[in-house]
Amino acid sequence: MAGRTKREVAKAYDALGGRIYNLRYTEEQESKYEMLLERIPPETSDIALDVGCGTGLLTDKLSSRNVGLDISLALLSAARMGVGARPNNELVQADAENLPFRDATFHKIYSVTLIQNTPNPEKAIVEMKRVSRRGSKLAITALKKGFTEDQFTSLLEIIGLEPVEFIFDEDLKDWIALVLYI
Repeated sequence: MAGRTKREVAKAYDALGGRIYNLRYTEEQESKYEMLLERIPPETSDIALDVGCGTGLLTDKLSSRNVGLDISLALLSAARMGVGARPNNELVQADAENLPFRDATFHKIYSVTLIQNTPNPEKAIVEMKRVSRRGSKLAITALKKGFTEDQFTSLLEIIGLEPVEFIFDEDLKDWIALVLYI
C-alpha cells in the first residue's frame, strides 16, 4: 500500500472487512505474535499499545491493560465484537502518524505489519517513541516487500531506536525488530 494516502488505506481495509481480514491474515500474524509475546510479554501492571490492531488478534492475547488503535472503522468494529467487550481493552480509531495519547504513556508497544501502510513510516515510529515511557519495549515489524533489511534498520536508527534483537525468519513475510527505549 506504499504511496497511498491514509484515506485510501482506511478505505481498502474497510472494504476488506473483519471476516475476510481474519481469513487472510490470522495464520501469518499468529506466528509473529507468538515470537513477540515470548520475547516481550506484557505484565499485568503494563499499559500496552497495539498500533494497527486490525481485528484485535494481538490485543486479545495481551494480559495487561491495552489500547488497540487502527485507522479502519470496519476492522475496529470486528475487534469490538471480541476484545472490545473486555474491561482491560480500549479501542481507538486514529492513524499511527498522529497518536492521540500523551507523551510517555505506554510500557509496551506492538506494531505488527503496519509501517509499510503509512504514508510516512518515519513519522509513525517517531510517534510510537513519543508515547513510550523510558525503559519501554517496542516490537515493530515491517513487510519485507516494503523494506529491505537495511532500510528497516536504518529507519529505526534515524529515529534513535536501536534494536536489541532483530529476528530473521525466512518463513515470515516481515522483518521483526525488538527495541528497548532508553
